Amino acid sequence: MIKITNKKKCSGCEACSNICPKQCISMKEDIEGFLYPEVNTDKCIECHLCEKVCPIKNEVNYNTEDEIYACYAKKYSEQLTSSSGGFFSVLARYILSMNGIVYGASFDDDFNVKHSYINDVNELELLKGTKYVQSRMGYIFKDVKKNLDEDRLVLFSGTSCQVAGLKFFLRQDYKNLYTVDLICHGVPSPKIWREYLNEISKGRSIEYINFRNKMNGSSELCFEIKYSDGQMMQEKYLKNNYINGFIKNMYLRPSCFECHFKESNRYSDFTIGDFWGVDEFHRKFSNGHGTSVVVVHNKKGREIFQSIKTDINYVKSDLDSMVMWNICYKESVKEDKLKKLFYDKYEEIGINNTIESLTKINEKKSLLQLIRNRVKRLHNKY
Repeated sequence: MIKITNKKKCSGCEACSNICPKQCISMKEDIEGFLYPEVNTDKCIECHLCEKVCPIKNEVNYNTEDEIYACYAKKYSEQLTSSSGGFFSVLARYILSMNGIVYGASFDDDFNVKHSYINDVNELELLKGTKYVQSRMGYIFKDVKKNLDEDRLVLFSGTSCQVAGLKFFLRQDYKNLYTVDLICHGVPSPKIWREYLNEISKGRSIEYINFRNKMNGSSELCFEIKYSDGQMMQEKYLKNNYINGFIKNMYLRPSCFECHFKESNRYSDFTIGDFWGVDEFHRKFSNGHGTSVVVVHNKKGREIFQSIKTDINYVKSDLDSMVMWNICYKESVKEDKLKKLFYDKYEEIGINNTIESLTKINEKKSLLQLIRNRVKRLHNKY
């Protein structure tokens, strides 16, 4: 049976709970707000399927022939309502036009993040847009398998560990399955997200959330919440406390600090993300409203890219250009004391106050280190 002794060795993909023939594995939330498998030993038959489908325990190196592109949707509305350049939307529309089904992260009625599916292009807005919370998988892998076995065309999008979990759960290749993973900084705690929303909403019900509104361009991103009473909360992306806590790794899942699915060690057909700094490498390509980086990993991905390329503007790129401002494609983020300090303090003084205080401490340390480095360089010079 599966047993988690080191939390950095569990990504929470839920493949183990999906595969269990006796349904004796439940996902339990820990003190940080992340889900881990718990086995009912009375029902367990020791089939070891849960261990066999764990993508971390059974890591396999894939041989890939990567092609890298910068691209954005030709439809301006498609680009504007997407977090980056709209490649996922174009791909999803194509799958749906072929009577397919698309899986991805969406909000539930309480704005928790979960994986769900759509089979109607009018529902695509539910899956579009970045959501900086680890999504709950539930038993979605079983649903994917059911549709694949019925010969439905399926597109599954998620983090690299979620795609790996799906592939190990399926235990066979399906020609009718296409997968997309993300250039991932790490996944924040669903518990912290819930408590953050409770803190800022002050009892008001929420109607709409956009982590990255880019009506003023991709360089002027805005975190936005609309309440049912008509009031709006709008903050510049990097001025929002929740975003700052995420960027500074205060409430990321432990496995994100030792991610097993970086660079080309992925199980997806495509990896997508923001092509930050695209103008440095592909002058005059960007229109200022977001550009996707697309890494095509295999023949299957190349074939479908050819099918949709008439709906995107694109230019071929390279790994060095892409990772210049996207180091998370290659490396895990670093864990430091801020995470422990956050969890020690937030229940006492609140999430916003904790993030603000730790951010100020971190900024002072960064300034002092900068001064020390300059003094050291001057000393070496003379």
